Amino acid sequence: MDDVPDKPILDAVAALVNPNFINNCFSLASHELQTVLDLQEKDYEMIKQQALKLRIYYGAEDGWVPLEYRTNLLEKVPQIQEKNARICTRGIPHAFVERHSELMAEILVDWMKEEL
Repeated sequence: MDDVPDKPILDAVAALVNPNFINNCFSLASHELQTVLDLQEKDYEMIKQQALKLRIYYGAEDGWVPLEYRTNLLEKVPQIQEKNARICTRGIPHAFVERHSELMAEILVDWMKEEL
């Protein structure tokens, strides 16, 4: 049995440790942190148009998306019902897709079943 990883795995690791890739990630993060400061009126208009389709899940303790964002959104877009902007009660962190994708899938399935 060969102990060398498959080429696609080696390529992925090489891309991740490439200084250009890392620089691009930092540049994107810097741009987002400087540019994405608050929703604009045009953003709220778009959200209002799609409000009935939206389901939003907030972490109870989240440094990236504090609960005041939920409060502000519900105030500015009354078309979003509180039941469709839920607060996590299971202690899932902000990056839920990294380690909690199955639990999030269960939550979403239960949420969809409620609406049927």
